[in-house]
Amino acid sequence: MEASPLRWVQRFVDRMLVIFPFEAPFYRNRNVNAEFVGHPLATLPLPTISREEYAAQAKKMSQDQWGYGGGPGDDRPVSGRGIKPSDIRYELDPLKQWIALLPGSRTSEIQNNLRAMVETAYNSR
Repeated sequence: MEASPLRWVQRFVDRMLVIFPFEAPFYRNRNVNAEFVGHPLATLPLPTISREEYAAQAKKMSQDQWGYGGGPGDDRPVSGRGIKPSDIRYELDPLKQWIALLPGSRTSEIQNNLRAMVETAYNSR
């Protein structure tokens, strides 16, 4: 039987640097030498750009590098629809709610998660 992730950490990690405050006591209570070091993004300044300015800038950005601009069930790559990815643009309305789809940062996470997320977003409109 495979060991739990916690057991693996207890066995192989001498010192653990964690990015969320709750993690250090969690691991220390389980006999792991853990120290909270903070999250590098937590100290970034708040945006100074307005929603209106961001929406205007977003219209200039290419949207569909992963090829899902056709909506649910459209499995053709963007190029197969006669559309260049650089021609697809965001159309953000600053007066409406925005929802970010964040499938992950690894290529495999994007390939495995983004299509289902896009389809769910389309179906929940």
